[in-house]
Parts: sequence; structure tokens; C-alpha cells
Amino acid sequence: MNLPQIPAWIELPLLKRELIENSHKKRTYVLRILVALIFMLVMLLFYSSQVSQYTSVLQVMGRGRELAAILLVCNLVAIYVLLPAMACSAISSERERQTLSLILITRITPGALIAEKFLSRLVPMMALMLITLPMLSIAYMLGGLRLEAVFAALLGLFTAAVQVNSTAIMCSALFRTSLEAFWATYLLFAMMGLGPLILNEMGLLPNVNWFPVFGNDAMAAMFVLFLGMSVGAIEGFASIRDVCFSAIPPLMVAAVMLVISRFAIAHGQQDAPLSFQTFAKFGHRTGSFVFDCATFPAQLLFSMISGIPHTESQTFLDDSRPPRAFPTLLPVAWRERQISALSGWRLHATLLCTVMALEWGWLISANDYHSEEIFVLFDAGVFIVSLLMVIGVTCRTFASERERQTLDLLLTTPLTNRELLKEKLSAANRTTLFLLVPFFFTAITHLLFGTIRVYVSAMSYFPTREVSMLEGAWWHAAWRYLFGLFTHALLYMTLAKWIAVYFSLSFGSQMKAMLGTILSILGLCIIPVMLFVIPLLLLGTDPGQADLPIWCFTSPAIIPAFNETNEFYTLFRSSWWPRSEYFTLLVNLSVYGTLTLLVRSFVIWRQPALLNRRDSGSWR
Repeated sequence: MNLPQIPAWIELPLLKRELIENSHKKRTYVLRILVALIFMLVMLLFYSSQVSQYTSVLQVMGRGRELAAILLVCNLVAIYVLLPAMACSAISSERERQTLSLILITRITPGALIAEKFLSRLVPMMALMLITLPMLSIAYMLGGLRLEAVFAALLGLFTAAVQVNSTAIMCSALFRTSLEAFWATYLLFAMMGLGPLILNEMGLLPNVNWFPVFGNDAMAAMFVLFLGMSVGAIEGFASIRDVCFSAIPPLMVAAVMLVISRFAIAHGQQDAPLSFQTFAKFGHRTGSFVFDCATFPAQLLFSMISGIPHTESQTFLDDSRPPRAFPTLLPVAWRERQISALSGWRLHATLLCTVMALEWGWLISANDYHSEEIFVLFDAGVFIVSLLMVIGVTCRTFASERERQTLDLLLTTPLTNRELLKEKLSAANRTTLFLLVPFFFTAITHLLFGTIRVYVSAMSYFPTREVSMLEGAWWHAAWRYLFGLFTHALLYMTLAKWIAVYFSLSFGSQMKAMLGTILSILGLCIIPVMLFVIPLLLLGTDPGQADLPIWCFTSPAIIPAFNETNEFYTLFRSSWWPRSEYFTLLVNLSVYGTLTLLVRSFVIWRQPALLNRRDSGSWR
């Protein structure tokens, strides 16, 4: 390396450009303020709950370990939720703007490009994590927390950030669009988290005893064990050495992912090596081959009866299907359904088979004692994945048109704004209806093999009892469970859809729209309930006693959780709240149904201004 090139290499121009651009964006500071607000509310909620239990503030001393553990979990949630959306557009956004080839013809090598993009996403996330340092210092001053445990927790956070960032960077380098990279990132997380666990249950992993406490289970959780060790360091049963040792597998995999990213950029240049369309074509061809193999005896018998050779009969069957004509009715809706891969029935059929195979396989391998936890976990997982799929389909409605610079052409169609919005949302509406099918199958599995408990009396020591299918109370609880599950799933997916529509109209990037939608939903779930509970705790009122059960409706996650776990009796402790599960469900549906209508009305009102397009009277 020549001496004149050394200052340019040290300068890291791409990293400098990325950080300067982030410092000029409003969303950078909005994100930091929102994260700081959530963390401060979490700390205030913890402090209020501790003060309400004791008569003196001095009795809170020694509880810093619990506060540090809560802050660590909040940081990990922020990393795994926010960082994929921030990092998966690192390379794909340059490819979509046709600027990746311009960067590669400069003195920046593919390896330097990956390194600078990696740092450009890691540094802002570390800045968000620095917000919690003053709160961790407060936890340390409360006592019960060692300084070594704080360093172990920070090491766990850094490992999680490196793991998520490297995975997102690799997916951004391999896939064509940012949205494909986003879904591939979470798919890889699921494979790293559940893959070794499934292999261990099948007995395919070697028996390596890394940690005597966990035994061979540590091998099954090699990519997520450092998370438990970080929390364990704060709780006192793990050391910083354990955290360092458990962080070796994810850090090694992260390094391999960055190397793969470098070779993908070096050999692919402007073109992406992978795309979801390639996987879809491969899956279609594989399915066609399996179908042909399965129906070969029937086809052979048909050729023998008809006297037509097998190849000619196959050609005859293929040619008999008429070609699909271009639609003259609702062409924009047809275009949306054709472009969106998430609205296709094949993907949803694959998702349904995957969910059912994983749930049934886990139930067969697990003990009956943990079956109820498995049902709740799968129901929550299907709900979260469904929300993300609806958000992903909806965020591309208008933001992708801006990215492809086709929005102006679309606005010239003889459609009113309302008609255009209705047709653009056809793929999202179709996806919402398709996603109700996995809900049905997981709900039926939960009802047939899970535990159903009904409310008896708030005056008894056990306010609920378990019922069997032969009792009438079981059928009543089953219908209530199905009603609450489907109505809330449909309502919440609709609410997420309209929030995503607003951000898709406001932003010119799908990932920005997705990040804004996810942050809005998280804020809706967390901030109102904290702002409501903290005054109750300071006034000495325990929300768990349901003296004021209205707080249960401040978050959209509370009542569906009661419906899932059959814990409505917590609301019935109040003397004035009606002891009806359907009444509680209907109240929650009315609250968030009203919010959905308000968001929908606001989006429709703002649509002409956001599109810069007024309706023409001649088009009506």
C-alpha cells in the first residue's frame, strides 16, 4: 500500500458519509427520543412498583440487580427489533439506486465496503444502547449488582448487535431488495435459534458438555446461549468468562457472514445473487416434479385407456388450459396481487405446513407439562409473523412506487384517490384473509390438546378450574376463545395495515415505512400502559388487583393475552366490572376498532396531500 493511499483508507469515506446523512435525518433523533422515553418509563415503572411495596425508600436498596436485568432485556428487544430494519438496506439500497457499481469503481474495495457498511449500522445502534448507561449506573448505585456483571451484560449486548448486524448485512448483499433482505434476516434468526434445538431433539448433535449446568442443551442453544448468560451474569449464576465463552459461536458465524458478503459483492457486483423469485421458481418446479411423480401411475393409466402416448397426453393436458387474459376490471389490484409474493396462496400453504409441522413436532418431543406453554408460544409467534407480513405487504404499496420512480405514472390513471387506495390495498386484504387459516389450525390444536380453564368465583382460593370437552363449560370457553382470537387478529392486522399505509404514503423507502410502522406499534403497546400504571403505583393502587381495570385496555396486547391464557378472572376482582368474558372482549374491540377507524379516516384525509394529487370530477 502506497503512502498517499493510507490517509484515504483511514478516513473511511463511506462510513463518514453514512454517519453525516444519519445526523441530518429527523428519524434518527425521533428514534433516540422514543427509545429513551421507553427505557425511562421502564425504569420509572420499576421504581414505582418497588416504592409502593415498602414504607421507606431505603428498603429499595439492594434491588439494582432486578432493574439491570429489565434494562438488559429491553435493550436486547430493541436490538432484535430495530437493527434488522436499519441494517438490511445497507447494500440493497445502493443496488436499488444504481449506485453500488459507482462505489465499486472507486478505491473502496468490496471488503472495505462491507466493513464500512457494517460500522455505519453498528455505530448508531451503539449510540442507542448508550442511552441506558445512566440507568445502569442508577441500578449499580441501588446495590446488589457487581461491576463485573455490568461489563458482562454490555458484552452480551455487543455480541447481539454484531450477530444481528452481520446477518442483516449478509442478507442485504445476497438479496435484491431491502424487503427480501428483511425477511431473510428473520428467517436466518429462526434457523439459528430453532435449528440446533430441533437437531438436538432428533439426536443428531454431538454430546459436547460445554457448561455442566446445561449439559448437552448448551450445544442446542449455541447461537442464543450468550443471551441467557448475559442475564445470568446479572442474576449472579454466570461469570464474565461464561459470557465470553458462549459468545464465541455467534461471533465466529458473524465473521463468516461478513466474508460471504464480501465475496457476494466482489462476484455479483451490481446484480444480486439471490432473490425470492428464484426460490419461488425453484419451489414451483420442485412441487411440479413431485406432483408429476405422484400422478405418474394415473397419467399412465389414462394414456393406456385413451390410446394416446403419455407425452402427447401430457402436452394435450397442458395446452388445454386457456391463457390468462389481462384483466380489464381493477387492473391496479391485479398488478398488486401479481407483484406481491406474500399474497400468493403457495407461500401461505408452505407457511401453514411449516407451522403445523413445528408445533406438532415440538408437542411430540416435549413433556405434557410444557404443552400449554408451547401452544401460547406458537399462537403468539403466528400473530407476530402475521402482523409483520401484513406490514410488509402494505408498506410497499406507495413506497415501492417512489423507489422505482413509477408513482407519477400511476397517478395518471383515471382513478380517484379512494379507488386507487382501495385497489392498492387488495394484496394486503388478500394476505390478511389468507393469514386467518394458520390462526384456525393453531387455535383448533390448542383447544383439542391444551388446557381450558373457566372462571368459578373470585372469593375462592382457586378462582378457576380445569374443564374437559364433555362439559358444557368447555364449549362455552372454546367459542369465547375462537371469537376473541379471530376478531382481535382481524382487527389488529387491519390497524397495522392502516398505520403502514400512512408511512408508505409519507416515506419514499419501504424499510423506512416498515421501521416507522414497527416503532408506532411498539409505542402503542408500551407507552400508554406505562403512563397509566405509573400514577397508579405512585398513588398506592395495585393494577394487578383490578381496582381500576380500565388499565387493561391501554395496551392492545393485554386482553388477547387474557384470552389466550384464560385469565379474565383478574378483571372480575373489581366489584363494578361485569363478570362477562364477552363483554370484556367487546369493550376491547370497540376501543381499538374506534382507533382503527380514526387512523383510517386520517389516512384518507391526508392521502391527497401526501400524493400531491387532487381528485378530478371527470373521473367520478
